[in-house]
Amino acid sequence: MEDTHMPVAKKECCRKYYEGKEKRHYVSCLALVDPVTNQRWFFDCTPDFTFQLHELDSIYPTDGNGISGIFLTHAHIGHYAGLMYLGEKL
Repeated sequence: MEDTHMPVAKKECCRKYYEGKEKRHYVSCLALVDPVTNQRWFFDCTPDFTFQLHELDSIYPTDGNGISGIFLTHAHIGHYAGLMYLGEKL
């Protein structure tokens, strides 16, 4: 049984990544795109938000400020920690 209080870098599930044998995995989130209005929203704002926004930009680029909004599904830290990357202007 895995110790759930062990730091992520020490968990068995992460060992292959830290040994360079596996690609990085990102925390799950969803993006919703309205192709008519070109509005884009995220469901949850994970610690991987900057990478996920970059991926969204490469798949569905848009002019403007990037995203129309973020829906937070609940208050677990992994669902809102990426908000820190947005800076002071929300």
